[in-house]
Amino acid sequence: MGKADILALKYFRDTKRFAELFNTFLFDGKGKVDYRNLRELDPFETLYQPEKQRIRKMARDLKRIGEMVSCNGEEHYLLLSLENQRQIDYSMPVRVMAYDSASYLSQVEEIRSRLKKEPADFVNFLNQKQLLPSMTLVLYLGEKRWDGPRSLHDMLYAETVQELGEYIENYRIHLVIPEEITERQESLLETDLKELLLLLKYQGDKEGMNRLFQEHKSRFENMSMDTVLLASELVNIKLNRSEKGETANMCKAIEQMMAEAEQRGEQKGERRGERRGERRGERRGEQKGIAKERERTVKNAYELFCSLHPDSDRADAVAFIEKRFGVPGDKVQKIFAGR
Repeated sequence: MGKADILALKYFRDTKRFAELFNTFLFDGKGKVDYRNLRELDPFETLYQPEKQRIRKMARDLKRIGEMVSCNGEEHYLLLSLENQRQIDYSMPVRVMAYDSASYLSQVEEIRSRLKKEPADFVNFLNQKQLLPSMTLVLYLGEKRWDGPRSLHDMLYAETVQELGEYIENYRIHLVIPEEITERQESLLETDLKELLLLLKYQGDKEGMNRLFQEHKSRFENMSMDTVLLASELVNIKLNRSEKGETANMCKAIEQMMAEAEQRGEQKGERRGERRGERRGERRGEQKGIAKERERTVKNAYELFCSLHPDSDRADAVAFIEKRFGVPGDKVQKIFAGR
């Protein structure tokens, strides 16, 4: 697991940020989720595959159960899950649909097992509609513009959707993309999540970044350290390592980043020509470096997973790494064998 992935996972374990993310981008500022009523759950969803006669485990990033108070004063519970996405996943709607479906199936099976001796009670349970809603929010933290699908219909042939779309359920994902954040959504953000998302929104936009500093200078001069650390990884900002304490000044670091970006632009053409003659000889070394980096990533991810889920076994860790980083399970096992 890369450093940015680890930092993002830790960052959103903060219940205030987690709740603000859902309240702003899913519930349009209605404050449905109270951070004080959130409780973390096992991130694994299980799905039975009858054709292979096996149970598949799918790992989410974060999953919580929260109490929601509706407009009539009644208390309800929600299952809220967050996926931090640094790469564009062109199967995202199907992936999220599988997560949520597995969540509902798990609830039904759990209740069925409890009421196994009383089938009438199970029928009564279904009639009373007692499943908890499962909602997944996808936060895109990548540099490239998102060009992946946002709904199931986006993954079908256009001709099929045009002719049969009204008969095919269209599963839409709740996708948060920093560069698409509106002024209203900005105004709803109160925690340091606001600075993080705005930095991602305006990265690569010098004018936008300068305007951002003018409008929010005091907030950037006093950012929480964990926000600074995550932003520095996602936006590639070099930090002053002498900074200590719980807060840090981000302004100088970002000004330096922008100056270096201009300098890199001037030198880009020269470097491109100089490096052409070197590339062929470097490729073999690069392949070895990639293999070593993948091994380090797997080991870091394994250690993080074990620290967060001490009761899980190695199979759970392998499933998590395979899903999160796309490293085949057999290669993960080989790396573990060499530990």
